Amino acid sequence: MRIPEPVRELRPHATWRALELLWALVEATVLAALYALWQYFKTHLDLLSILTVFAASSTVLLIGSVRRRQRGLLPLQAPIAPKQASIAGDVAALNPLEESLKQAKQERDEAKRSIDDLQRELWSCKQREEANTRITTELELLKERARIIKRQWPETAFCYRPFRRDWWTPGSTQWHIAPWFNAASQWHDEFRNCSSRLLPMIDELYLRSLSLYEVIELLDRVQIERTIPGCLRSLQVSPMFDPVLKIDEWGCPNSGESVSKCGFRYHNEGSAIASNVHLPVAAAGAAFIGANADPMVKLAKTHKGFIVARLASPYGVVLDGSPIVRNLEELIRMPADASSGVPHPGFLFCLAYESDETPGRLRKYVSRHEVILDGAGIAVNYINTELVSTLS
Repeated sequence: MRIPEPVRELRPHATWRALELLWALVEATVLAALYALWQYFKTHLDLLSILTVFAASSTVLLIGSVRRRQRGLLPLQAPIAPKQASIAGDVAALNPLEESLKQAKQERDEAKRSIDDLQRELWSCKQREEANTRITTELELLKERARIIKRQWPETAFCYRPFRRDWWTPGSTQWHIAPWFNAASQWHDEFRNCSSRLLPMIDELYLRSLSLYEVIELLDRVQIERTIPGCLRSLQVSPMFDPVLKIDEWGCPNSGESVSKCGFRYHNEGSAIASNVHLPVAAAGAAFIGANADPMVKLAKTHKGFIVARLASPYGVVLDGSPIVRNLEELIRMPADASSGVPHPGFLFCLAYESDETPGRLRKYVSRHEVILDGAGIAVNYINTELVSTLS
């Protein structure tokens, strides 16, 4: 049968206690025997008296020994209290250690998670760096090939409008004098493949309005934007805060419809006032046209204006006495050099103007437009309005 735990714990103490009582009994017996023997020799008592004296002496001695033992137990048990207190103190000291251990495990887990996050971020940065390297290489190759074509054949229609393929594709009788076409066609296809991935935000009409030099500049800005986000200039200003001039048509002044067509009608769709409106010199077929600014003209929102187009020099000079353009269609239809491509059925030009509504700041804009020939005559397409500079 299994002995209960309390009995197993108390049995050694009970045995030791019995030995202590037995030792006290032996001491009392010896002393009583010696006293009884001394009485026998001294008074010559009989055996009964001697036994009586022995029993009484043993009882008294035994009781006295037990009482002394009981009084002596308190000093003997006193060291137990500090030991219990020490154990309790050790247990109390373990609690902060357990808390510290728990906190250390939590910090270790957080450190592991942080290391994992850093490794993932490092891997992501490495992937982005590799992607940027590939894109940079691709953009650099596109720019360099475009520069090679421009250096070898600077007067081709491709250099003038690389994304107007119908403008620069040679006719059936011109292939033998268009050695640049294969290189231009290959570059055009490569750029189209690249732009679908890197330039999804660029409007197609805007791309078609660019010259090869402007395309290279756009690629430069895209490359910088990937390195320093926010550097890519906005391609369209907001009409809520800026003037936005749009050309309505090629026509005649409002003074009379009998007057021949000689300029562009335009209006302001923006909320700010536009001033110093002029037409920078642009190539229109085989000639150049432009218009100087009228300092008296200031266009508020929804107001309309008219600007007279004049022939200009290729150096960007428009004289006040220069001939007025009255035959724009004929200028556009002028045949171009066959080796450079088909005749240009249109041209690109800008309206340049300013706004100084913000005190101490002069903002300059250009509104890009495209003039093309369609079945009804001359059509003007609006492309975009850009902020080109801010002067304080």
